[in-house]
Amino acid sequence: MQNEFDFTVIDALYATGYHGPRALDKPEFYWRSMLGSMVAYRDSFFRPLGEEIAPAESRDGIEIEAARCEYEGSRFHHALPMNISSLRQFGNHWHLVLPTISTLRDGYCRLRGHAGAVSMLDLWFISKLCQLLPAYLIRRREQPADPDSIPVVPSIIYRISLGMHRIVHISLIKRMASGGDPAAPCLASDAYYVIAEAAGLLVGRNSVCAGPQTMVEQAYRAMIEPASPAGADASAAEPGFYRYAAAFLKLEAEKYLFAVRAAQQLRALIVALDAVPGQARTQAFRDALARFEDWSTEHTSPLAHEIAREDLAMLLQGDEAEIARARQCPAGTVLRRMTAGLNQLVAAADRMCVATLGADGPALLAEIDAMRDAPRDADEWSADAFAAHGLDAAAAQATAAALNTYLHDERAAQRIFARLQQEVDRALGIDDVVAPYSADDIAAVFGPRLRHCIAEHFAETDAAHHATR
Repeated sequence: MQNEFDFTVIDALYATGYHGPRALDKPEFYWRSMLGSMVAYRDSFFRPLGEEIAPAESRDGIEIEAARCEYEGSRFHHALPMNISSLRQFGNHWHLVLPTISTLRDGYCRLRGHAGAVSMLDLWFISKLCQLLPAYLIRRREQPADPDSIPVVPSIIYRISLGMHRIVHISLIKRMASGGDPAAPCLASDAYYVIAEAAGLLVGRNSVCAGPQTMVEQAYRAMIEPASPAGADASAAEPGFYRYAAAFLKLEAEKYLFAVRAAQQLRALIVALDAVPGQARTQAFRDALARFEDWSTEHTSPLAHEIAREDLAMLLQGDEAEIARARQCPAGTVLRRMTAGLNQLVAAADRMCVATLGADGPALLAEIDAMRDAPRDADEWSADAFAAHGLDAAAAQATAAALNTYLHDERAAQRIFARLQQEVDRALGIDDVVAPYSADDIAAVFGPRLRHCIAEHFAETDAAHHATR
């Protein structure tokens, strides 16, 4: 049993740049996660928002007390310790934390455009709002919070929402993949604790969750059920925050769509090449694409590739009964379910934009749709270019079609992302011009894409061919 935290794994991850840029270093488009963008900053008690998963320089000089976990379940006497210092701070402010979460819930429910119970999809958005409040406070141009003294209540809510949103996220993905309705009422608050236990989500890389079951369930209840906002942090009711959140979440939704579509295009090309009779260069290219898909699944866009591959074990969280039912469905069923679910997520983000931007909302959405539906470029790749590299006619045709579709989507995404970042900036009071993003910007956020795999493969095969001549 450990009596202190081992930061080796955490520090190694930061050394690789895995978490992406921090919130004050790059605009929101470049953020890879709400974890990486915020954990290094500190609250008004000078504690890092990431606590034991913060980078070394943010932990320096901070006492992080470790103790053996006595809670029943997966954490009981676990080899990893729990963070007593963080739990103590939670307890000191819990009477303010819960009404602030309730205020965020109420704020979202006013924007969603309909009455009724909180759905699984709504809960996904509410838990994202919990993550976003500190980012808004330090990023806004007027009266920004000191990144080394972010108000403690929004900081605590951010901290607990990192784990809570993950639980909501996997629950939503499972509901989509199993054919359930994301807009149906969400589970009861105590059900999410059960899900977290079953999925091992209360055990992290170097610690176990310090919150007892009662606190976890109370936090979910505040997200789901109406409650008094008395004592809430005032920032949770600021109209500017909801405009910022709406633009940010629309940007996030469009990033999801682009990543999933790119993964589908790669998968479809691999399947198309599988159908082509064996030919050495075509087979070598197909194998290179498959290796790239495996690498990308592990390192850049795991969910997007899980959707494209219809990875039932991951999408359905190992639920054997649901996996068995899904295997009885025709191929492509789970992909269609996930696509429909993602479209619902986009529609919910659109409603938030309309609700916060007023008359400008529909115009923004129409502008984005026009960018997405813009005509394809005249100078597309031809199949002849790939036939010249040794692919047979069918493989060359499939490759040219896939690459042209990807490049069209990438160009549209560059414009869409830049336009939405501009809207995010406006919500923050920032009037700087956002230049259209480039292919390099796309790669910086999403990692190498189909265009890079194709270019690298044929550059290598050309070099190999010339080397043997």
